[in-house]
Parts: sequence; C-alpha cells; structure tokens
Amino acid sequence: MKDLGFFLSLWRQRRGTMVLGAFLALITLLAMIALLGLSGWFIAACALSVLAPSGQIFNFLLPSAGIRALAVVRTLGRYGERVISHDATLRILADLRGWFFRQAIPLAPAGLLVHRKGDLLARITADIDALDHLYLQILVPPVIAVLAVTGATLFLWLFLPAVALSTLALLAVAGVLLPYLIQRAAHVNARALTVRAATLRIDLLDLIEGLATLRAYDGGGAQIARIQKASDALIRAQTRLARLSATGEAVMVLLLGAAVVAALTLGIPFLQAGGFDGASFPGARLALIVFCVIAVFEAVAPLPNAFQSLGQTLEAAKRLRQIAAQTPPVIFPAPNQSAAPPGDMTISFQAVTFGYETARGPVLKDLSLTVEPGRTVAIRGASGAGKSSLLALLQRHHDPQEGTIEIGGLPLNHLGEEDLAALVGIMDQSPQLLSGSIKENMALARPEASEAEMIAALAQAGLGDLIEQLGDGLESWVGDHGLRLSGGEARRLTIARLILQDPPIWLLDEPTEGLDLATEAKLLETLAPLLARKTVFLISHRPGPLGLADQSYHLEEGQLFPVTASPLPTEYLPQDYPLQD
Repeated sequence: MKDLGFFLSLWRQRRGTMVLGAFLALITLLAMIALLGLSGWFIAACALSVLAPSGQIFNFLLPSAGIRALAVVRTLGRYGERVISHDATLRILADLRGWFFRQAIPLAPAGLLVHRKGDLLARITADIDALDHLYLQILVPPVIAVLAVTGATLFLWLFLPAVALSTLALLAVAGVLLPYLIQRAAHVNARALTVRAATLRIDLLDLIEGLATLRAYDGGGAQIARIQKASDALIRAQTRLARLSATGEAVMVLLLGAAVVAALTLGIPFLQAGGFDGASFPGARLALIVFCVIAVFEAVAPLPNAFQSLGQTLEAAKRLRQIAAQTPPVIFPAPNQSAAPPGDMTISFQAVTFGYETARGPVLKDLSLTVEPGRTVAIRGASGAGKSSLLALLQRHHDPQEGTIEIGGLPLNHLGEEDLAALVGIMDQSPQLLSGSIKENMALARPEASEAEMIAALAQAGLGDLIEQLGDGLESWVGDHGLRLSGGEARRLTIARLILQDPPIWLLDEPTEGLDLATEAKLLETLAPLLARKTVFLISHRPGPLGLADQSYHLEEGQLFPVTASPLPTEYLPQDYPLQD
C-alpha cells in the first residue's frame, strides 16, 4: 500500500479537482436516493388517495415539484461529476507519464537495458492506465458509500429504527465483508493479470521487431506458440476475475433482496399496528422506506469490483516504482555546478578499467589512449571485445570503475549533460529514426534549426535527390524505423543529423553495416571530407571504413594494440572505390 501512498502524494496539485469530483458524485448519489424514495412515496400516495375519504386533500404539486428538482439535480450532478472526475483522471495520468519519463530519462540508455522494450511499453501505457482505478474506483466510492449509508441510516431511523438497523447490517456485509472477500479471492489473479499482460506485449513486440530474423531462421512458429501461451494465460486470469465479478454482483443482488424482505417483514406489522398513525397516507410511508432501502444499495454496489481491481492497481504501482527506485548509472552535475566545455578536443583515456556487473571480468583493463583533434582513430576487434563499450564511456552512458576520461584535460564527469551531448555525436550501427517526417528526425539534432539549414545538411549528406523524390519535402514520412528508406539512405539521414548538430567529436559505430560495396563506397565518399576537422572514433568489422582512419588499433582482452598493416585490402573493394589510391 505504500506504493499507492507514494502516487497519492504526487497528486497533491490535483486535490482540489479530485475533492470537487467526489463531492459532485456524493450529491448525485444522494439526489438519486431521495428521488427514488420520494417517487415511491408519491406513486403510492396517489394510489391510496383514491381510497381516501372525500374530505381528505392530497397536494400532489409539492412532491411532484420535488421530484422534478431532484431529477434536475441528479442529471446536472452526474454530468458535472463525469466531467470533473474524468478531467482529473486524465490530468493525473498525464502527470504520471511525465513523472515516469523524468524518472526514466536519467536511466537511459544503460539503466534501462535490464528491461525489455515491451515491458517498458507496458509500464508507460497499461500500468499507468491501471492507476486510474485508484481515484475513480478505490478512493471515491468508499468515501461516498460511508457518507451516503450514514445519511440513509439516520433517515430510516426517523421512521422505523428496526429497518434502519437491519439495512445497516446488510449494507455492512455488502460494502465491507463482500469487497474484502472478493479482494482476497482476486488478489493473486489481479496481480498476475498485470504481469501476464506485460508478458504478452513483450512477446508481440519481439515478433514484430524480429520478424525478418524469425522468418530467416524459421523461428516464427516457436514465437507464435510463445505468444499463444501468454495469451491463454492472460485469458485464464481474465476469466477467473470475470467469474468472481459475476459472483459478487449476484451476492449483491441477494443482499439487496434480503434487505427489501427484511424491511417489508418489519414494516408491514408495524403499519398494521398503526405505527404510522398521524401520517396522511401511512401505506405510502412504507413504500418510501422500501424504496430508500433499494436506492441506498447503489452506494455499495461498486465496491466489490473496485476492490477486485485493487491487486492489479497495486502491482501496476509496484512496477512503476521499480523504475523510480533505480539508481542512474551516471549522475551529471547540476547546470550551475558543471564546468564550461573545453576548447581543446583532445580525448584522453587514462588507465581506464571498466566492466559490467553481469560480466565475468573487466571489458577494458588499464586502457590508455590519446587522440588529438582532427584525427580519426579506428578500433578493431572481435565481437564482444569492448569496442562499443569504449564509445559508451565517451558518451558517459557508464563511468569507468578505475581511471579517468578527459576532453581537453577536463574529466567527463565535470561536464553537464547538455554540454556533453553538444560535444559528442554518434552514428550508430542501427540508425535510430523516428516514425515521423524527415523534418522531425532532423530536429532531434537541433530543434531550433531552420528548414534551409536542414535542407543544406541533407544535401551535404547526399540526400538532396531523395527529398525531391519523396514528394513532400521535409514533411515526407520516413516510416517506422525508416521503413521507406534504404539502408544507405537511413545512414545518410543519420549523417545529415550529425552535420546539422555539428559536434566536434564523432563516434561512428559500424557505419556501413549491411550495405553493399557500391552503397558503402558512396557513403564513405560523403563521410571523408566531413571528418577532416573532427575528432573521430570509428568502429568497423568491414575493411572499407577503416581506410578513413589516421590511426588503427586492435582491441583484445581489454587492451589496445597499434595496427601497422594497411587496414584496407584492395581485393574487398570495387574497381572504382573512391578511397583506393
């Protein structure tokens, strides 16, 4: 429950709207109880007035006016409650998503690698959506039920105390004992529902993202079977909860029937004994009591289902708190405490040792390297040797366990996050493109850039013709992960972003992976003049990009060894390869 208390503390700025929504819900419920009771009395009184002595006067104008007034109050109250409560809920969910992003951003990317993509997607969508139960179903209904039941019991006590007590006892069973039993029975399945829904999302996302690989290795059947298994588990949990919900509703109807029977059993003898003598229409009083008993059960009717979802809400809150409880892998200094960016772009690794918690030993061991401005350094080595880890340290996704990394003599951990991002740009082996327009993807590099600057950068990257071919210019949609672009075009778009950003340090991680030799040659021809004024770290398993390097090192067992032989065997290149001299 402490997780729910934590999220309630985040909603303090919405407490005014939340209290107003609860107040309108209470007014609506009280108006409904009064409307049903008064309507029952009015109908019964009208019927009995026919049998009344001719001298007895029945004023039907006043109760009919009251019925109209209560109907208006109920209608307006319900409308206002829906508007206010749902507005508060949607704003709360928006606040929660903003809070989640604020917690997740310092963890990215290294701190989020322990979570699958589908799991993160489930947390920011389904888990946050599940927390709307906290206000609409878990907080508001019990408070309203207590107030409404108290008022109705006092009202019934004025007419027939025995009926008030019997109704209160059955309301306690319906509003306290039944929700408790439902919650206990649903606890395991409600919590499992959240986890199984997340598992299904993970498996579906794996199928979508890995469809090409699964088809290539004939693994689609196994993945579909895994999805079917997750889906069946989710359906079983949902079925159990649906049966439990139906059982709760059935028991609620039985308790309501028992309350009505008890009211009639106690009220009819009281009426026959002249208990309502002095009233204009004593029989109508009993109708008023019975209809009030029926109406007040509306106050407790939502409680079993509300507490049935408590386990799901608790599990969702727990999963969201897990993200907030994570310690960021690196902590950047505050803007007012960070050092000014250096003018010298000399990069220095000084006795750096780094390893992952899950690895058997350090990936980099006592590594030292100095790269002067304007130099391109190629890092070669087997897969898993630590090449990408070296680039990750330069971006400060991690901090080394030993040693320091400096830019211009300034340790990386003295730079602010925005300053470091302005100094270091990366072209990843898998181009990270938004499912949006070319303009939106370019704006990631420099949001304030003009369209003319974006077009110039695209042209410099060799994409001028592509802009015209797509038809909509910068507004052309690139598709999910750049689906509408070829591999070379996607990489050129990444280069265009780097050109627009214009950082002094470039990190190129497998820039030509998956390209044919002709496309690779064109891409390298674009890169060559751009790197002349930059400090560049280049990683590639392919020989072509290594020809851009001024220095080349081989990374093995955490150490760098200079490579003196030519890294560019001519037998790998087409005859007109632009870098072949």
